[in-house]
Amino acid sequence: MDSRLRPTGRHFFLRPLDLERIRALKGDPRYEARVAQAVKECEHYLRTPVPEYDATDDENTRCSILHHAAMQDMAMLYLLSGEEKYAQACRRDLLTYVKVSRKHGGRLSGASLEEGAMKRSFLFVNEWLSEFFSDDERAAVRDMVLKTIPHHVHEMARFTLQGKVVQNHLQHDGTGLALATLYYNDFPQSSRWAKLATDVCVQYAQEAFHPDGAQNELATSYHTGCVEEVVIIGLLMRDFAGRDLFGERWYRDVLERGIGWLASLVTPDGGAVPFNDSSAGCERWFFRLGASLFNSPHYQALADHIAEHGARGSKHPSLLYDLLFYDPGVPSRIDAGARTVFPHSTTVAFRDGFGRDGGLLAQKAGRYTGGHAHHDRLNFEYWHKGARLLRDLGGQRGGDWDIFRGFYRQSSSHTVVAIHEPQEFAFESKHKEREDTFRTEHRAHRLAQGRILQTADDAGAAHTVTQADIYDGVRQTRTLVWLKASGVLVLRDVLESADEHPFEQLFQGCGELGTSEKAFAFAGKPWSLAASVLAPAEAKTIARRAPKETVGSPAYAAVAQRGRAVTFLTLLEPFQGKQPAARKLDAGGKLAFSTGGHAVAVQFDNGRLSVQLDDRTVYSDR
Repeated sequence: MDSRLRPTGRHFFLRPLDLERIRALKGDPRYEARVAQAVKECEHYLRTPVPEYDATDDENTRCSILHHAAMQDMAMLYLLSGEEKYAQACRRDLLTYVKVSRKHGGRLSGASLEEGAMKRSFLFVNEWLSEFFSDDERAAVRDMVLKTIPHHVHEMARFTLQGKVVQNHLQHDGTGLALATLYYNDFPQSSRWAKLATDVCVQYAQEAFHPDGAQNELATSYHTGCVEEVVIIGLLMRDFAGRDLFGERWYRDVLERGIGWLASLVTPDGGAVPFNDSSAGCERWFFRLGASLFNSPHYQALADHIAEHGARGSKHPSLLYDLLFYDPGVPSRIDAGARTVFPHSTTVAFRDGFGRDGGLLAQKAGRYTGGHAHHDRLNFEYWHKGARLLRDLGGQRGGDWDIFRGFYRQSSSHTVVAIHEPQEFAFESKHKEREDTFRTEHRAHRLAQGRILQTADDAGAAHTVTQADIYDGVRQTRTLVWLKASGVLVLRDVLESADEHPFEQLFQGCGELGTSEKAFAFAGKPWSLAASVLAPAEAKTIARRAPKETVGSPAYAAVAQRGRAVTFLTLLEPFQGKQPAARKLDAGGKLAFSTGGHAVAVQFDNGRLSVQLDDRTVYSDR
């Protein structure tokens, strides 16, 4: 037996036979590229070590040492290469966490979600690099992990007050509790707590995902985090509880559907459509797992795409999972017929090709089923020939963007319709506690129930008709018609309200914003986007910006009008070089023009819309 493996027969995610199989991959191009990437990342980490903890700081120090994921990668590199510098770095940092924990009463981080992820790294290092720790140090690690149990139990109780398990914090804390009680199972009541934790995690996996695969909160980062927790509980129960979930049909079905939903939202740059309160990164290991479990060339191809183009990559290193789930015997081939419409979770992702030069139109109608109740409804993100033209920032943080987080987490920051008076539009200050930016109508948006009314998709065009009761007494119906080759989008929003409101149709684009009375454009590279307001006559465009003194401030275009029954009709047209002239409907409500070698015709007559592409009607109101 390898001298670096503990001869106890215990495993933590990685069995000796798994490690043997991974080592046998040496020479495989994907293996070599992934290990080389990890070496580069970890060498940077070694050159910038975490400073020794001196117990003089608290929250800032805890945040500054959140390098736990890198510890997993370094431990893996040690197991693969035998280079002790990686093991010694893991030992140093794990013992630093022990010191932090002692000062903070057993807490590892300010966030319980982070604590579960940290413990995975701690226990992996503790299990596989045990020879580098003394008995006293291993006892200190054990004490640190077990002291987190009361907090996890408290958080689990707090998130079950509604009698539901759909809140993702509950799953994260359940997994954190399972990590501690399954691994250290020799203390009184360990089996009781382990049963509670695993029962909750299994119930979550069974109940918190829509039948079409999406996690109930419909935010891609929450979805990926929760699918990962489903995988983790499967590995834990396999290794420590004697139950092989991977062999149970319902469990494999949850994974297959969950990976399939995420697959639909992979972007040309190797990220994922964020939707509200999400990060834009995407983990390739999900698709390595999908390729291996379900013998899927499509998932293998997606993992390769992310590996090559993942500019908006993962927040955390994942060498362990990338190699653990990689099956070189599965070929790599995109499935052009992969699922694009998810009616139960109300999401749609249409494509024009796949890869870095592809187009993507992804929309979330928004079906509220619990959890965080995210505000965004009917919003969409749009890519043309590999360029993102309309964006959803999700829950992006950092730098000057951070002061606007309360703004772009609201519905109004996305390509949706908002209700507010212009003078009420305000950004948050860096120096005050965050709070909702908008008036009460936006908070009432929380319980909006979106639905898909109609979809169609072929090689030339696609369209969706979606609807949501976006605020109390306000219903919105959105029609999106996408002419794929030219990139033209026709967007119609119909608002029906019991009371008169000021409505604004907001667009969050990429590039410099310019506006005129009836048009606006986002000038970017290599593609720009021009928009023309086709109807109604009284609508006007507005530029929305953060204060000028703020570096990197976001800019938005808005089309505004007031009323009880309001219709917006906007034409969005990608261009390179010279901006096209603003398009207008003629007196008969018709518009005909050519773009990109294609003839486009739009007719808007008495509120009825039809769109033609090269003499073929691709959309007409029924």
